[in-house]
Amino acid sequence: MDAAEYKHIILGLIFLKYISDKFGAQQEKIRHIVSVFAEFETNLRKERQMEGIAKAREKGVYKGRKPSVDVQKVKELRDNGLGASAIAKELRIGRASVYRALGTSH
Repeated sequence: MDAAEYKHIILGLIFLKYISDKFGAQQEKIRHIVSVFAEFETNLRKERQMEGIAKAREKGVYKGRKPSVDVQKVKELRDNGLGASAIAKELRIGRASVYRALGTSH
């Protein structure tokens, strides 16, 4: 976000504070209207982000996050008789990551 967007957010919050102080029964309706616009803007931003990611993937630029768990190493340690907690400690990862790599639930 740039400074202009922050300014709009701050002004919006001040406006909501003013409205909540001045109007009693209409406060909920106005907040609802403002929240609808906020949700709409969030959805637009998500759509633009997904379009950008799709274009980057087509160009081969965006490949996603690199795996942080070596699945082969987890399976190798499991075949050597280690349990999930020992594997997690050995590889310095969470136990849930071990179960995910092994494709089993705990």
